[in-house]
Amino acid sequence: MFSAHLRLCVMKQTLPVAADIVEFMLIQGLVPETLQLQNLIHKLGKQNNWSRARALFKRARSAGFYSAVVWERDGLFLPCSLSEIEMTLAFEMFITIINTNLLAPAGSSQPILITLRRHAGVEDVTESMYLAAGCRLLSAALIPNPKLSIRYTAVNQSQEQLFQLDRASAHKWFLQNERWAQEIWAS
Repeated sequence: MFSAHLRLCVMKQTLPVAADIVEFMLIQGLVPETLQLQNLIHKLGKQNNWSRARALFKRARSAGFYSAVVWERDGLFLPCSLSEIEMTLAFEMFITIINTNLLAPAGSSQPILITLRRHAGVEDVTESMYLAAGCRLLSAALIPNPKLSIRYTAVNQSQEQLFQLDRASAHKWFLQNERWAQEIWAS
């Protein structure tokens, strides 16, 4: 019943109601359809309702969605199934969480590696779908204010695309957005 209502709300662009439904479902332990959740978060971001998109992304992640979004001290692993809005939110969360590591020791300006996973939770990914995900990742870097400097670097042994996030651009983003970013992503 909730899934059908959610689908209808997203289709009719009543996104605040759809977001309320998803939050209720997640709080109650009900599982929304992954594609509906992703579509809703993407549409919220596209309509500049970033606070709601961030809250849903964070709640969904804590409920077990987005488990393929993984970070380490100097690396972020993203599944190729994410939209550019979801990638942007993953960048924000990652930068906020690793903010103390952004200022590398003097003389070390090693970039942060982003790996675009080919098969993280998605079956039957075609080559064109995977390449489109690389384009979305680069587009996602242009959404935050200030923009992030991310560039394509290589392909690893698993034929996954590797990108580098410039530490200085990540640090600049964090400094400009520290107050709300800490409140949303670090709590």
